[in-house]
Amino acid sequence: GQSPVAARLLLNDDFPSWLYQVKLGSTTMWERWDGWTPERGFQDVGMNSFNHYAFGAVGDYLYRHVAGISPASPGYRTILIAPTPTPGLEHAEATYDSPCGLIKSAWKRTSTGIEYDITIPPNTKAEIRLAGQKNGPVQVGSGTYHYVVAK
Repeated sequence: GQSPVAARLLLNDDFPSWLYQVKLGSTTMWERWDGWTPERGFQDVGMNSFNHYAFGAVGDYLYRHVAGISPASPGYRTILIAPTPTPGLEHAEATYDSPCGLIKSAWKRTSTGIEYDITIPPNTKAEIRLAGQKNGPVQVGSGTYHYVVAK
């Protein structure tokens, strides 16, 4: 429910943010936002994992919120696609190789609104919820779908 705050945390490259660690050469998430700083070097090594899942939740945020891919039932037999066009991003695309097959959700801003491209794997169903969609959620079966939501 705090999409603007999460987007700022994602896109900022100063402390604290996910990109702060990337800017400093990280390829994984650190246990502490300031696990290493140019001014102080390393934090206490007793509590300073450089491959720590807690802040790795950024991946979950990107899949479930920015791209909007999440299971609506076990094993992705039913899927919820509810992408959030995120402040500071012009487009996003994610794929997830579920037990039922490849799921894809992509969106991009255009001069007239937002375009969405969604792929639902065979033998599954999905509910698609798009920001600004006037007709509410759409129930679909497997296939590839293209939607345009005007500004």
